[in-house]
Amino acid sequence: MITFIHTADVHIGAPFTSLGKKGSEHRKQIKDTFSRVIDLAIEKEVSLLLIAGDLFDSNTVSKTDFECVTYELKRLIKKDIIVVVIGGNHDFLGDNSVYTDSFFKNTPGVTVLSKEKPYEVFDHLDVTIYGASCYSNKSTKSPFEALSKEDTGTRHAIALIHGSHAIPDKHAPDDYPFTSEEIDGSEFDYIASGNWHSYYEVPTEKIEAINPGSPEALGFDQKGAGSVVYGEIEGDDLKTEKVQVGSRQFASLDLDVTAHDDVYGYVLGQIRDNADADTVLDVTLTGVLSPDTLVSSKKIEEEFGADFFMLKVTDKTQLALDALSLDDFPEELIVGQFVRIMIEKIQDEPDDAQKMVLEKALQVGIHELQGREV
Repeated sequence: MITFIHTADVHIGAPFTSLGKKGSEHRKQIKDTFSRVIDLAIEKEVSLLLIAGDLFDSNTVSKTDFECVTYELKRLIKKDIIVVVIGGNHDFLGDNSVYTDSFFKNTPGVTVLSKEKPYEVFDHLDVTIYGASCYSNKSTKSPFEALSKEDTGTRHAIALIHGSHAIPDKHAPDDYPFTSEEIDGSEFDYIASGNWHSYYEVPTEKIEAINPGSPEALGFDQKGAGSVVYGEIEGDDLKTEKVQVGSRQFASLDLDVTAHDDVYGYVLGQIRDNADADTVLDVTLTGVLSPDTLVSSKKIEEEFGADFFMLKVTDKTQLALDALSLDDFPEELIVGQFVRIMIEKIQDEPDDAQKMVLEKALQVGIHELQGREV
């Protein structure tokens, strides 16, 4: 029986600048999760670890990050677990590739598949592993153009690819696109895919192809991240299982505050319900607010930030100018003059983003000039 762990898109070394001060902590989490993937491979005593691209975030790898990866892979080598890697669109192969290092070129038990070495035969497992490494960040060519199943004498064949399933209006045409038909016509036992950061089973009729997603979530759009694939091939039977390894999640929360009298209370309640120390929560406030309502994104972040790994609140609300009664702001008062000037500016502003800034400035100004806390 052949057993394997299939992972991809680890992105060791990714900067995570959007996380600010938390970026370094999440970079460490990426490494810790990769270590858990290695632990899982050892625990299950698998035959193979298949890495379908983007083990590294780029080919500019720090010594610390490189040594972290080689240390983990050496743990597998000591257990006679074979490591097979392809270059992704981030750590693509070429003259400056991280995979030109002697560790990847000369370490027994570690194989990087390339144009020069498109497959590796493992007779003791009765399997040949094929791979289509990327050689640039973008390409309109399918990874299957670089794959050709040969008569190697083994019963089984697995292919590693890195690209995007060609779904109309949902994939980039220069992101190494491939089709379900290419998979079904390939005659491999299993297609170990990479590139998309969320778990995805490619719809096929004959051959199973899975994208495991990143083992640890990398961004707000990755609700399906955090897993690897465990597989078994015995005879003509293939069994795969999704195994959760990630610990951190990125979540988005869109809150329309239009119909709520107590806007602040509603927003705080929704955020409190999602509190989790391992969650990065991106909250977007939308809807229409009355002029006497003011929501402070910064105050919300400060009040509840400790309940999350990171909390980000973006205010995209709009001001209901028709609810603004000028009778409440006599023209002879400073606040009245301010309101009239700002309304004129808002009405004359053609840019929607700048108009939102002016609307918020109007709200803040009214509160300030009336002596209320902002």
